[in-house]
Amino acid sequence: MRLIEQHDLSGAAMRCNTNDTACFDRATQETSAIYKRMVSRPEWRQYQCDLVMDIEGGGTSSRGCNTAHIVEPSPFLGTANEVIVLSDGSTWKDISYKYLYLYAYSPTVQICPSQSKMILDHGGTKHTFSLVRVR
Repeated sequence: MRLIEQHDLSGAAMRCNTNDTACFDRATQETSAIYKRMVSRPEWRQYQCDLVMDIEGGGTSSRGCNTAHIVEPSPFLGTANEVIVLSDGSTWKDISYKYLYLYAYSPTVQICPSQSKMILDHGGTKHTFSLVRVR
């Protein structure tokens, strides 16, 4: 599937002279029409749903992510090399080399074992951690 990033939505405007406002108006309409056609396709809506499930989740998504709580360490700091024990019984080591000092007590996370990623929403900011499974 081709996503928006793979479409040249600026090409129409690039053909216009800097003083030709009518050309820019036509280019804007053309770009808008292309965008509307892309996002109305069923596969685009499914792609958006998959992203929301991966990031915001609430159970298991189609990409193999699920929700868990960090049991240890408490508080969770979000610093490099922390060993993380989740409520589902799995143990992971953080290899993302972040130093966030979050002081989060039993935070809810999205864990994506197939991608070796953990997503934590803390204070409205989403933090993604790279992990290695220990057990």
